Amino acid sequence: MEHWKADGFCEVRYLKHRYHKDGLYETIVQGGDWQQDKVWRVHKEVDGNWNLRAVKQCEQDGCGRSLQRVPDSSVKIGPGDAAVSKGTRPHSEWRCQKQLDGCVKCAVETPLGQNYYWWCPKHKWYVCQECQKNMPDKPTSKHIRGWFRGECHALDDLVMKVVDDFNLPDPQAPYGGTARYTIKMNWYPDGMAQVTDHRHDIWTILVSLGSPRVLNVDHARVLMGDGDAILFGTQKHGVPVASPAQGGRLSLVFMFQPDAQIERAALHLAGRVVPGFKPRQASQEGLSDLAWAPQGQQGDEQWNEEQWNEEDISSLYALGFELAEVQQALIACDGDVASAANLLLGV
Repeated sequence: MEHWKADGFCEVRYLKHRYHKDGLYETIVQGGDWQQDKVWRVHKEVDGNWNLRAVKQCEQDGCGRSLQRVPDSSVKIGPGDAAVSKGTRPHSEWRCQKQLDGCVKCAVETPLGQNYYWWCPKHKWYVCQECQKNMPDKPTSKHIRGWFRGECHALDDLVMKVVDDFNLPDPQAPYGGTARYTIKMNWYPDGMAQVTDHRHDIWTILVSLGSPRVLNVDHARVLMGDGDAILFGTQKHGVPVASPAQGGRLSLVFMFQPDAQIERAALHLAGRVVPGFKPRQASQEGLSDLAWAPQGQQGDEQWNEEQWNEEDISSLYALGFELAEVQQALIACDGDVASAANLLLGV
């Protein structure tokens, strides 16, 4: 795992088409205001802590390169980054290019002291630490929006279904409020919207809605279709550029601390027998009052995974059918495994 958190590793688990619902992508995208995202970089400090930095860009001749901090003892976390800091030696033979209110390096003669600064190595473009704070953030091509309970009932239903399926902790989100851990959305309006490969020190569940897009996970290229879900840990990941004519895509993102129960729940969802696995009890506040039925199932026909024997599910799943098909067959046959197998096989 190179120089990041080894204990944050999680095997990738992929579930196809589980959260597909006709019109869900359009409903969520049209349901609120979106903000253009900014570029962030994850840095690991000498004490082992990780932090996010908003990136500023060089303004010389439309350069756009990310400014680098000097001095900087931290290590940028990302694909291809070194395990040690660059160690660029600071000097004071420069003046701040911005000269904003509160500037601490208005002239070359001004001593640097204990201050740090930011610069573009290509253009030798310098900004003092105070002016850098007031510069606009470097924008990205995607848009973001947080989840706030009650803004979009279809989104609320999806969030709570994912929480229930993967045994995530109760979000404890009051109406109008958000979760106690990260639940957010990334919107890629077209194929040109992208995210470069990066890492987190936590785990992620991602649900993809809308047009298919490739998701890079380490060295794999995963085509995420509408309703597909994936669980991964500290693996590098990103969304590469696609055709400009590609339709829009939305990813619902859950970020949380490593939790073996969640990994076991993902295996359970994939149809694997997980010895000793017991789903967490759904929260009375936040889950019981929100309904979700998979595509084509409503009301009394809504299935419940816990009512079927793990061995029965595994035996039918081994026939080559999707987990949802297996459960639908068991529902139709009142739990009779032989009848469900015949139904699936068309006998």
